Amino acid sequence: MDLSLDTIWITQHKLRKPEQIAGMVKYISDGGSWKSDAANPIVINEFPDGLKIIHNGHHRIVSMFLAGKESLISNEFKLTKFHYEDYLNPNISAGFFTPFDPRIEVRLSDFGSYYTEVKAKVRNRISDQEVVEFINLNRGRYAEPRSLETVADLVKVLELNYE
Repeated sequence: MDLSLDTIWITQHKLRKPEQIAGMVKYISDGGSWKSDAANPIVINEFPDGLKIIHNGHHRIVSMFLAGKESLISNEFKLTKFHYEDYLNPNISAGFFTPFDPRIEVRLSDFGSYYTEVKAKVRNRISDQEVVEFINLNRGRYAEPRSLETVADLVKVLELNYE
């Protein structure tokens, strides 16, 4: 099954390492492909209402878009079925500390210091309730309101020098 890039919503408004895009675009333009590999696949999550979001692979998908590709082919991504509840609530035991509503929010591209702080609280055996309270009080450190939807929208706001 091919998946049109126009139908996939982004889950962040920036790229963590935009300097990588130039080389990635060249790789795709020269005939390269992001074949899905078990170690680090492009992951698209699909919700019951049909919304598809990028869970992993923003840099690769942006580079494909900029190289002129219009869709992902079946061997380039993994499609996973999800429910919104899976994103809306933290899962302490699974290490999911950045709950957000992908219909109206996106995650920040770099929330490393926040994530490290939460992991330290969990390691120090603070109660799950206290960790959840910390997560709820610090939402602005990892999420923001959605203002973009598609890869094309993201590309328009990125300041990239890839040619």
